[in-house]
Amino acid sequence: MIRRHGKRILLVEDDDAFRRGVSLTLSHAGFTVIPCGDVTTAMGVIDSGQPVDLLLTAIAMPRATAEGDSLAQTAKARLARLKLLFMGERNEAGAAMTDGARFLAKPFQPDALLEAVENALG
Repeated sequence: MIRRHGKRILLVEDDDAFRRGVSLTLSHAGFTVIPCGDVTTAMGVIDSGQPVDLLLTAIAMPRATAEGDSLAQTAKARLARLKLLFMGERNEAGAAMTDGARFLAKPFQPDALLEAVENALG
């Protein structure tokens, strides 16, 4: 099990209720969560220089102007040590096959989320 305290997760999900649920689960488990509802806001966090250990992002975000995979590519280019964990439908798993990223199929249970985050953080 990894040390959760102090690990910062940038959570990007355009579904407000789903984002709140994931954020709450991670926060209760001891992670620091930076929730964002869109790619533009997430890039603002990346550009601000805030430390981020893991980018946890939805692949497809119908309400957003950009997708999670393009965010991940840009973020990884700026933060080389950033770990990546994508969330999405099973048919979207192919997007997670770059840069050592991991994939978590929706829907998922809280325990599966925590296990995937811990595995992604290594």
